[in-house]
Amino acid sequence: MILDLQKLTPPGRPNWHLVVPNGWAHPYALGRAPRFDVSLDLLREALVGVVAEEPRCHIVGMDKDARQVEFEQKSRLFGFPDRIVVEFVTLGNGASTLAIYSRALKGYWDFGVNRKRVERWLAALPAQIERQREIEAAAL
Repeated sequence: MILDLQKLTPPGRPNWHLVVPNGWAHPYALGRAPRFDVSLDLLREALVGVVAEEPRCHIVGMDKDARQVEFEQKSRLFGFPDRIVVEFVTLGNGASTLAIYSRALKGYWDFGVNRKRVERWLAALPAQIERQREIEAAAL
């Protein structure tokens, strides 16, 4: 595990955003992640596909079970690094969800960049899930 997102205490600076699954009672959560009616593996592949379309973003690490993936994305102007940890959660019955913690590594303010990133990634996931389903169907 890269970070224990269920026990995470974010820094005292307003330069982060945290979205968690509905079942988590997290005092610092700023949003809730939707349920996706896909396996954890397909959700992870879809998110990696979303991230692959982001500029200046790459995978930094993955835990041994591939339940958490850490990404780094650098700002366009100055190249300041942000770190994003995504934890994939199985809900059972072929469904899954995720938690996303996005934070600036430098500076005090992030001007909403982390919130916008998380919202953009979550909004892009349904279309990417459909693309992943099409790829899997074509492979059969």
